[in-house]
Amino acid sequence: MISPAPKLAPTNRKSFFDSPWCGFVWLGISLLVCLLFAWSVSPLYVNEGGDSALFKIIGQGILNGKLPYRDLFDHKGPVIFYLNACGLGLAGGKVGLLVLNALVLTATLCLVYRISRLFSSAKKSFWITLLSLLYWAIFSEGGNLTEGYALPAVALSLYLVLRLCQNPQKTFAGYFIGICCAWMFLLRMNDAVMLPGGLFAGFFLYDLLQKRYRQILMATLWFLAGAATLILPFVLYFAAQNALMEFWYGNFTFNYLYSKQNSHAFINYGNLVVCLFLVVSCILAVGKKKENRWLYFVFVPVAVLSFFLLGKRLYSHYFLVFLPFFSLCISLVRNKYYLVTIFCATLGGFGGSVNYYLRYFRRDCKTAEVYAQAGHLFDKIPESEKNDIWCYNVIPSLGIFPHYSLVPCNRIFYFRHLKYDNLAETESIRSHRPNWVLVDKKSSYWENFDYIERNYERVGQTDSTVCQLELYQLRGMEP
Repeated sequence: MISPAPKLAPTNRKSFFDSPWCGFVWLGISLLVCLLFAWSVSPLYVNEGGDSALFKIIGQGILNGKLPYRDLFDHKGPVIFYLNACGLGLAGGKVGLLVLNALVLTATLCLVYRISRLFSSAKKSFWITLLSLLYWAIFSEGGNLTEGYALPAVALSLYLVLRLCQNPQKTFAGYFIGICCAWMFLLRMNDAVMLPGGLFAGFFLYDLLQKRYRQILMATLWFLAGAATLILPFVLYFAAQNALMEFWYGNFTFNYLYSKQNSHAFINYGNLVVCLFLVVSCILAVGKKKENRWLYFVFVPVAVLSFFLLGKRLYSHYFLVFLPFFSLCISLVRNKYYLVTIFCATLGGFGGSVNYYLRYFRRDCKTAEVYAQAGHLFDKIPESEKNDIWCYNVIPSLGIFPHYSLVPCNRIFYFRHLKYDNLAETESIRSHRPNWVLVDKKSSYWENFDYIERNYERVGQTDSTVCQLELYQLRGMEP
């Protein structure tokens, strides 16, 4: 039987970094970092982002009385849409979302500091937390993504599992781990299973070997109660709106189809890298000390689940959710290995962050051109009809809608969803007959284009190198 986890380092020593006032320091730092690197919500940039723009469109739709999944479709959980609605409702444009992202990052940094503080001094933990900002800058991909909003839940789950392994009598912690799991489940299904779910599974196996059956039962019941506390209100809300099946399809069924489509290869570069990262982190953390071997139960279940659930298409922001594990690993490395790790991570993180900034600054210049030309197209549309636009196949310029506070009138306005959706969305233009249609001519998915050309008249287009937007007006309308 594996030896019990030792007592963790006390965190009650007098230090400014341990005081609540340090939270304001993290808030100031978070605002600055989001202003520079969270380009999809920063007023310094024009670009509204890709996935971020999608969430903003649905968030703006919620403020206009529309319901996610039923009226505007995307396959992420409802939390991301309502967070965007809150940010947009708090302040117009990007300011409200910038503040929201900064608050989420602040909560993450405070929790990362507490995790590091379990094993390190206050000063060392402070610098490790600062270093984690470089990791965030590299993998956040403009901010306002599900992984960024999931970070506080990942960090809190990790902190609670570490404390729970050290003191298994405090089974009530399972309630908050369940809330974290539900939060991530309502953001992105795969992340919830990998991280809070994987961490709780590690605690379950660890206590099973310790023969702590009562603690396992109580923690599991608390876990289920916590998950139900957050999930049930959303289920009841969508049921009251007669949209429970749409909620189920968008949040669960579609995600299964999407993951299946992107998981042809059993082994691929992306999930193998993540798995190796977590396993190597665990080996470095355990070292030669037998009393640290309990940490295998923290890292290994998450590594195994990550290997199976990440899928074939791995974007950079998928790595963001592993930030707390990165910080924990550095907290546990000792002596010269710690110094080498800090130096390499800082050097690589600084170089990656600078490259990130320059890359998106160049892209922002091209985006500004697209948005400006799109603005000239929208000038042709009367104010009373600017929410009667059927958006067809607009991909690179998706951000024009949140940029001009417009909401498409069609449920599926992002063409990639059509490959998985079985609800005959391509027929909606025939039944709705909107006054205006906006298409991106450079894309290759043209199932409805013949119908558009027969019934609509082109009234304007852009000539950007990024995309070729064309605006069509229903025939027979006043010019």
